[in-house]
Amino acid sequence: MTAPADKPAAPGDPAAALTGMLGARCARTWLVAATPSEAAAALGVPCAPVVSCALGAPGLPAFSVRDLRAEKAARPRGALLGCDVSATGPYLCPAAMRGADVVVDDLSSLGLGPAAAPVCALSLSRDALRDAAAVSAAERLAASRPMAPAAVRALSAALQGFPKRCRRRADAASAMASYLACHPDVAATAYPGLKGDPTHGTAERVLENGFGFSVAFAPAPSPAAVLAGSGALEPAARARRDAPAAPDAPLPSPTTLAPLPSGPGALQALLLTVGDADPLALVMWLERLLDPFGEF
Repeated sequence: MTAPADKPAAPGDPAAALTGMLGARCARTWLVAATPSEAAAALGVPCAPVVSCALGAPGLPAFSVRDLRAEKAARPRGALLGCDVSATGPYLCPAAMRGADVVVDDLSSLGLGPAAAPVCALSLSRDALRDAAAVSAAERLAASRPMAPAAVRALSAALQGFPKRCRRRADAASAMASYLACHPDVAATAYPGLKGDPTHGTAERVLENGFGFSVAFAPAPSPAAVLAGSGALEPAARARRDAPAAPDAPLPSPTTLAPLPSGPGALQALLLTVGDADPLALVMWLERLLDPFGEF
């Protein structure tokens, strides 16, 4: 995993800033009021997530990280490779430089746009830009589903500190993964940044500046009780209450705890997605969930 110097966002041009984060191979980005699946469908190019998490065969959580370079090399010449970087954002996954030709990104999931409306970045590589059908489809989608001016302004403001914010969130997620992996009340932990994780080697080749914001774990106590307690306790994992309230200020990303889908008889696991919470407050919050009668 390489870590180049942070690329400053282009003032007033969030599409250009996102294009730059995806790497020199990326040619253009459109901002559309659509979901990633809608954007991918408009171009007719499948865009599966680069990083995802589900329950593995033993019922334990497991991450999956796509090796984009290998996938690109295996495709027929001219066939476009698509991917969804919503789980990491372009700063942690410069997908175009790894071989992707069509990249979709749910910006609302990172707190970069109004939560009530879909906000998606649709990017094409230099190779894809030579595909007239792909460019025409992207242009039609952008014309029919333009992002609201207020959302563009909010996105532009948020991108000014986006690299630092992403790195801070990824560092916090890494700390939470190490904490959970050593916790006596956690049966299993999955995170691409853990050296023993099966996806670690691929993640080092695909990601930059961090290994993502989400950690999966199977608590030894009842997962349902842990999940229920997360809403009842003081919400230390939520974004700070003193977050800027100006109309064009970046929206805070909350820390969320959600169950991973489980089959019959499977050990239920939880997915922790770290937002803009203070890491120490987050540790205290998790400790109270996992050991409610402990010293915290």
